[in-house]
Amino acid sequence: MTLAHIGRIDLLPRLYKTAVISPEVYSEVAVSGAGLAGSGEIANAPWIEVKAISRPGDLDAARSRFNLGLGELSLIVLSKEIRAALALVNDKQARKLV
Repeated sequence: MTLAHIGRIDLLPRLYKTAVISPEVYSEVAVSGAGLAGSGEIANAPWIEVKAISRPGDLDAARSRFNLGLGELSLIVLSKEIRAALALVNDKQARKLV
């Protein structure tokens, strides 16, 4: 996470009441990334809601169409599914799809 690398993950709850992430993003950041910048903050953040995609087939379809990581794809699919007003993505290619 870019904000974690610069020590400013604290900006997110100041700007947004709640952040919604997919289980894939949570796993990538808080589990696989344990010990890295931001992992502890994300793992323990009460302002983060982990929400699964309701139609996993949409994620499978996106994986076959786009060359992106599972975290990025799941975030894009979830943000469209919940009609999010904003999606924060640090991957340049993924930002083009949001």
